[in-house]
Amino acid sequence: MAHPLVSPVNGDFKDFPPTLIQVGDKELLFDEITELHQNMLAANPDRHGSFIYECYTDMIHVFHQFLDLPSAQEAYVSAGKFIKGL
Repeated sequence: MAHPLVSPVNGDFKDFPPTLIQVGDKELLFDEITELHQNMLAANPDRHGSFIYECYTDMIHVFHQFLDLPSAQEAYVSAGKFIKGL
């Protein structure tokens, strides 16, 4: 699983575009997603502000689909701000 097409955490993130990562702390891939963010930062030490990592308490995979959840609403607002700032 070392190939980046199988596991993106192993990709080359040098000069990667600005990225917003939103993850719930109950996500099954939480550790891998956190590692992905760390790899993006390590590959671009002069652009740390370009890689935003947001962790939402007690949220699961695709928590965004539950629109009644305050965390989902907050994540959508944050994503909108991120996109507008590009």
